[in-house]
Amino acid sequence: MKTVIFDFDGTLADTYPIMVTIVNSIGYLYGLPKIDPDNNEYKGFGVRDLIKKFKMPTWKLLVFAFHAKLLMRRYLSKMKLFKGVSDLFAIIGVSDSSRANSTICN
Repeated sequence: MKTVIFDFDGTLADTYPIMVTIVNSIGYLYGLPKIDPDNNEYKGFGVRDLIKKFKMPTWKLLVFAFHAKLLMRRYLSKMKLFKGVSDLFAIIGVSDSSRANSTICN
């Protein structure tokens, strides 16, 4: 099988609820406000959007992103794939979506 690369975050799985959890657990270390889990205001924000919104220096955002990625690994089993992604995995020959997920944060 050839290698297939997707942008995971927001493309294959809805990671927004998990990112809200992570921001609310470590964001204070980086000067980020708590986010209401029912508020989708930041859904779809990219890195540049976050820098502008929170007036965060790039170096701090990079450190936060690294920290968040480490924490994201804990939540992989709780991520919900968007509708149709499991079917896509079957079509391209990935029989175990957990194997596909496990490569995301490595």
